[in-house]
Amino acid sequence: MQPASLAKFSPGVESHGYPAVDIFAPPGTKFVAVTNGTVEFVSYEDRWQPENDHPALRSGLAVAIIGEDGWRYYGSHLSGIAEGIAPGVSVQTGQLLGYVGESGNARNTGAHVHFGISRPTYAADWVTRRGEIDPFPYLTAWLNGRDLTPTMP
Repeated sequence: MQPASLAKFSPGVESHGYPAVDIFAPPGTKFVAVTNGTVEFVSYEDRWQPENDHPALRSGLAVAIIGEDGWRYYGSHLSGIAEGIAPGVSVQTGQLLGYVGESGNARNTGAHVHFGISRPTYAADWVTRRGEIDPFPYLTAWLNGRDLTPTMP
Protein backbone atom coordinates (compact mmCIF):
# COMPACT_ATOMS: atom_id res chain seq x y z
CA MET A 1 0.00 0.00 0.00
CA GLN A 2 1.19 3.49 -0.66
CA PRO A 3 1.36 5.58 2.54
CA ALA A 4 -1.04 8.23 1.22
CA SER A 5 -3.61 5.49 0.66
CA LEU A 6 -4.03 4.97 4.39
CA ALA A 7 -4.92 8.59 5.01
CA LYS A 8 -8.54 8.02 3.99
CA PHE A 9 -10.22 4.80 5.00
CA SER A 10 -13.53 3.58 6.27
CA PRO A 11 -13.32 1.25 9.26
CA GLY A 12 -14.53 -2.25 8.58
CA VAL A 13 -16.88 -3.26 11.34
CA GLU A 14 -18.78 0.02 11.41
CA SER A 15 -19.18 0.31 7.65
CA HIS A 16 -19.25 -3.30 6.51
CA GLY A 17 -20.60 -5.35 9.39
CA TYR A 18 -17.41 -7.45 9.29
CA PRO A 19 -13.69 -6.67 9.70
CA ALA A 20 -12.22 -5.05 6.58
CA VAL A 21 -11.20 -1.58 5.47
CA ASP A 22 -11.79 0.50 2.38
CA ILE A 23 -8.62 2.33 1.43
CA PHE A 24 -9.48 5.30 -0.77
CA ALA A 25 -6.93 6.40 -3.35
CA PRO A 26 -6.91 7.95 -6.81
CA PRO A 27 -8.04 5.60 -9.59
CA GLY A 28 -5.13 3.61 -10.93
CA THR A 29 -3.06 3.79 -7.73
CA LYS A 30 -0.93 0.67 -7.41
CA PHE A 31 -2.22 -2.14 -5.18
CA VAL A 32 0.75 -4.22 -4.05
CA ALA A 33 1.40 -7.41 -2.10
CA VAL A 34 1.68 -6.72 1.63
CA THR A 35 3.80 -9.85 2.15
CA ASN A 36 5.55 -12.64 0.29
CA GLY A 37 3.15 -15.33 -0.79
CA THR A 38 1.30 -17.11 -3.55
CA VAL A 39 -1.63 -15.80 -5.54
CA GLU A 40 -4.64 -17.85 -4.48
CA PHE A 41 -7.48 -16.16 -6.33
CA VAL A 42 -7.99 -13.66 -9.12
CA SER A 43 -11.28 -12.23 -10.37
CA TYR A 44 -10.49 -10.93 -13.86
CA GLU A 45 -14.10 -10.06 -14.70
CA ASP A 46 -16.54 -7.70 -13.01
CA ARG A 47 -19.76 -9.75 -12.94
CA TRP A 48 -21.65 -7.74 -10.31
CA GLN A 49 -25.02 -6.31 -11.40
CA PRO A 50 -26.99 -3.91 -9.18
CA GLU A 51 -30.33 -5.54 -10.07
CA ASN A 52 -29.07 -8.90 -8.76
CA ASP A 53 -26.60 -7.71 -6.05
CA HIS A 54 -25.35 -11.19 -5.28
CA PRO A 55 -22.94 -10.81 -2.33
CA ALA A 56 -20.40 -13.23 -3.80
CA LEU A 57 -20.02 -10.95 -6.85
CA ARG A 58 -19.73 -7.59 -5.08
CA SER A 59 -15.93 -7.56 -5.23
CA GLY A 60 -15.59 -6.94 -8.95
CA LEU A 61 -11.95 -7.32 -9.98
CA ALA A 62 -10.00 -8.78 -7.08
CA VAL A 63 -6.79 -10.52 -6.03
CA ALA A 64 -6.02 -12.65 -2.98
CA ILE A 65 -2.72 -14.09 -1.88
CA ILE A 66 -1.85 -16.63 0.77
CA GLY A 67 1.10 -15.16 2.62
CA GLU A 68 4.06 -17.18 3.77
CA ASP A 69 2.61 -16.54 7.24
CA GLY A 70 -0.46 -18.61 6.31
CA TRP A 71 -2.95 -15.71 6.16
CA ARG A 72 -5.09 -14.74 3.18
CA TYR A 73 -4.79 -11.10 2.03
CA TYR A 74 -7.55 -9.83 -0.22
CA GLY A 75 -8.08 -6.67 -2.25
CA SER A 76 -11.13 -5.95 -4.36
CA HIS A 77 -12.86 -3.23 -6.44
CA LEU A 78 -9.75 -2.98 -8.61
CA SER A 79 -9.72 -1.32 -12.03
CA GLY A 80 -7.25 -3.84 -13.43
CA ILE A 81 -5.09 -6.82 -12.59
CA ALA A 82 -1.32 -6.58 -13.09
CA GLU A 83 0.21 -8.54 -15.93
CA GLY A 84 1.32 -12.02 -14.89
CA ILE A 85 -0.84 -12.19 -11.76
CA ALA A 86 -2.60 -15.56 -11.76
CA PRO A 87 -3.39 -18.31 -9.25
CA GLY A 88 -0.25 -20.17 -8.22
CA VAL A 89 2.15 -17.31 -9.01
CA SER A 90 4.64 -16.44 -6.25
CA VAL A 91 4.75 -12.76 -5.28
CA GLN A 92 7.07 -10.68 -3.15
CA THR A 93 6.24 -7.88 -0.72
CA GLY A 94 5.62 -4.72 -2.72
CA GLN A 95 4.97 -6.52 -6.02
CA LEU A 96 2.23 -5.02 -8.15
CA LEU A 97 -1.03 -6.98 -8.00
CA GLY A 98 -3.47 -4.52 -9.58
CA TYR A 99 -4.82 -0.99 -9.58
CA VAL A 100 -7.31 0.85 -7.36
CA GLY A 101 -10.74 1.24 -8.94
CA GLU A 102 -14.50 1.10 -8.57
CA SER A 103 -15.43 -2.35 -9.85
CA GLY A 104 -18.19 -4.49 -8.37
CA ASN A 105 -20.57 -2.76 -6.00
CA ALA A 106 -18.06 0.09 -5.58
CA ARG A 107 -19.31 1.69 -8.79
CA ASN A 108 -19.72 5.41 -8.19
CA THR A 109 -18.47 5.24 -4.57
CA GLY A 110 -15.01 6.66 -5.13
CA ALA A 111 -11.97 4.63 -6.07
CA HIS A 112 -10.74 2.38 -3.30
CA VAL A 113 -9.46 -1.06 -2.39
CA HIS A 114 -11.57 -3.16 -0.08
CA PHE A 115 -8.87 -4.91 1.96
CA GLY A 116 -9.43 -7.93 4.15
CA ILE A 117 -7.42 -10.51 6.03
CA SER A 118 -8.73 -14.00 6.75
CA ARG A 119 -7.61 -17.55 7.24
CA PRO A 120 -7.52 -19.57 4.01
CA THR A 121 -10.86 -21.24 3.30
CA TYR A 122 -12.64 -22.91 0.41
CA ALA A 123 -13.59 -20.90 -2.69
CA ALA A 124 -17.33 -20.61 -1.99
CA ASP A 125 -16.80 -19.25 1.54
CA TRP A 126 -17.03 -15.60 0.47
CA VAL A 127 -18.32 -14.58 3.92
CA THR A 128 -15.01 -15.44 5.62
CA ARG A 129 -12.86 -14.54 2.65
CA ARG A 130 -13.94 -10.88 2.50
CA GLY A 131 -12.39 -10.20 5.94
CA GLU A 132 -12.14 -11.97 9.26
CA ILE A 133 -9.81 -9.81 11.39
CA ASP A 134 -9.37 -6.04 11.51
CA PRO A 135 -6.60 -5.26 9.00
CA PHE A 136 -6.02 -1.63 9.98
CA PRO A 137 -3.55 -2.28 12.84
CA TYR A 138 -1.47 -4.42 10.47
CA LEU A 139 -1.59 -1.89 7.63
CA THR A 140 -0.50 0.81 10.07
CA ALA A 141 2.35 -1.33 11.43
CA TRP A 142 3.59 -2.18 7.92
CA LEU A 143 3.40 1.45 6.91
CA ASN A 144 5.61 2.29 9.89
CA GLY A 145 8.13 -0.43 8.99
CA ARG A 146 7.10 -2.88 11.71
CA ASP A 147 6.86 -6.56 10.81
CA LEU A 148 3.55 -7.65 12.33
CA THR A 149 1.82 -10.95 11.58
CA PRO A 150 -1.93 -11.26 12.14
CA THR A 151 -3.26 -13.48 14.90
CA MET A 152 -6.78 -14.66 15.60
CA PRO A 153 -8.51 -12.79 18.43
